[in-house]
Amino acid sequence: MRRLPRRCLVLAGAVITLGIVGTAGGYAALKGITRPADVKQGESVPFSIEDAAPVLATDVGSTASVAETTTPADTTTPADTTTPAETTTPVETTIPPETTAAAATAALPPSAPWSVWGFDLAHTRYNPEAVQKPPFVRVWKRPLGSLAEFPPVADDDMVVIQTHDGKVRAYAPLDGRLLWITYLAAPMAASPALSAGYVFVSSLGGFVYSLNRTNGQIEWRFKVGSRTESSPLLVGDSLYVGNEGGEVVSLDTRTGKPRWRTKIGGAVKASPSYRKGQLFVGSYDGNVTSLDARSGKILWTTRQLEGFGGGGQFYSTPAVAYGRLYLGNTDGRLYCLSASDGRIAWTHSTGGYVYSSPAVKDGVVFFGSYDHRFYALDARTGAERWKYDAGSEISGAPTVVGDLVYFSTFKDGSFGLDEKTGKKIWHNEDGRYNPVVATANHFYFVGRSALTRVRERRDTH
Repeated sequence: MRRLPRRCLVLAGAVITLGIVGTAGGYAALKGITRPADVKQGESVPFSIEDAAPVLATDVGSTASVAETTTPADTTTPADTTTPAETTTPVETTIPPETTAAAATAALPPSAPWSVWGFDLAHTRYNPEAVQKPPFVRVWKRPLGSLAEFPPVADDDMVVIQTHDGKVRAYAPLDGRLLWITYLAAPMAASPALSAGYVFVSSLGGFVYSLNRTNGQIEWRFKVGSRTESSPLLVGDSLYVGNEGGEVVSLDTRTGKPRWRTKIGGAVKASPSYRKGQLFVGSYDGNVTSLDARSGKILWTTRQLEGFGGGGQFYSTPAVAYGRLYLGNTDGRLYCLSASDGRIAWTHSTGGYVYSSPAVKDGVVFFGSYDHRFYALDARTGAERWKYDAGSEISGAPTVVGDLVYFSTFKDGSFGLDEKTGKKIWHNEDGRYNPVVATANHFYFVGRSALTRVRERRDTH
């Protein structure tokens, strides 16, 4: 039987502990909870609009520490013994590809890969190369048979997605052919990371895996010490992942051996974010920590700051831009912190939990809340640009493609809004968490349990 969704457990705990009465829509309103007033000092904390260019995994050289730790690696090369890995190469035929032979063989110019959760190492969820816009037509659709809580990763040759039933699937972008499928015998709630030769995945079974991207075979696996739903972050030849034991771990991508592991506090559900040699991650003790990417040394943590936070938990993955971090908290706020020392620049309160990891583009921060609303805030000051009532809880992260921002809700499907005005431009009745991944060449829509490639509709006369 599938486990009760994580958010339901958190919600139930909040209702029992805090006496929160949820609305008919199923979200827990935070009214009545005593919290500090929002911080509004965005003008006094350094802000650099130039510090926003995306950095990809391949743009960074080795991040190995000069002196690696002596922590022994729990690294193996065979497939799991609990349930054999099922790696195959059949073509799915349930829904025929809708591409023409000419389109399937067309040469496309190279594009930047969407190789990690959140597109770039700073998790801004905005790929400047992707400019597709609706109306869309379907190219192909593949049912997944299980919840796809997190989106795929993709490059010009492959799109890879993992699902709650423990399966990792790789598809050919042009025609949706199933290249391989690997069963890892444990539920998964994360996005993979994709390199030139490998696919890296984390599982709730407590392992991180390296899969050969050609055939899906397991190259190595590492036991991180406790469950993990932290999407692996690939930076050069290092892989970073958090675990529910409150650690951040750095692994050598070639061998799976740990370079360092650092205890930071509460459970780490989010993916670490990277910018200029620093890692940033929030945790379930209500704090945010910055670490040196080479050594794992803690550079700062918000627990050092007097009066920080409102007692909530950080599930949200930070977006790093303009010398700041942007991330949501279960206390109902979006936080903006200085990347250099963790000081609060501003906070913005909503009426419900903010699990959503934000997207950032052109000085604006986009995110959703359990209060059914989607927000656009000024990245410098936190001032509200606009908000949109989506009719249902928003838990997943948005993606900006061109001049539209996309997000999903629990009950009312997925939306595409004009980034400047918040006007609804696109809607699909499917979707639940994180709906869109886009490269310059391919646009993918993630439903609750299906992956679809779409393209712009080109009217012919």
